[in-house]
Amino acid sequence: MSKELIDRISKETGLPKTKAAEQLKNVFQAIGLELQEKDSVSIKDFGSFNKSRFRKKTVLFKKEYMVDTNVVRFNIFKKLKTSINS
Repeated sequence: MSKELIDRISKETGLPKTKAAEQLKNVFQAIGLELQEKDSVSIKDFGSFNKSRFRKKTVLFKKEYMVDTNVVRFNIFKKLKTSINS
């Protein structure tokens, strides 16, 4: 995880850095668990994580196989995009 992000969370919340890192890890774990059950997770004023199926070709023992896999894409919300670009 990003040390700078953990430092900022610790500074803004007053939590010790170890607790801030733990909380950040918990948030990412929760997003991952939600994406196992659902196709999308939205965080207000931030963005959404969207799961979709991706089909790719793989070769194993000189045979071609089509393998379905999940990919996660992040879509930034307009409010966050505006604040970054201003």
